[in-house]
Amino acid sequence: MLDNNAHTWSEDRTKEEISLLLPKGWVFRFDRNEIGYWETSFLDETNTSKWSALSLAPNIALFNAYGWIALQRVPRGQGVWGPRRDLTLQGVNAEALRKVSVPDPEDLDPVEIASVYDDLEGT
Repeated sequence: MLDNNAHTWSEDRTKEEISLLLPKGWVFRFDRNEIGYWETSFLDETNTSKWSALSLAPNIALFNAYGWIALQRVPRGQGVWGPRRDLTLQGVNAEALRKVSVPDPEDLDPVEIASVYDDLEGT
């Protein structure tokens, strides 16, 4: 699972945490390329790239890689973005109305509203 303090880790600590999450036979690569970008990638046991990215900063490259590999361990449909229930307009409205504690305002007088517009037209 994602660690809420991962953004404070050193490069070595982040690499170590990534290695702990790697599936058996997978390889994590982290190198600076010839034009100065940091490349991160995960290769599976058949040497097939499963994910790769470029970044200008090594800490961002490692943090993105950690986030990707950590989320791969979450069963589909059970992550923070997984479906929690069927949403319908009626259900959402009913939930919102249950949480409202402020009473509805009194109805506005149509004559009073018209007088405001009449005043504006007269100026």
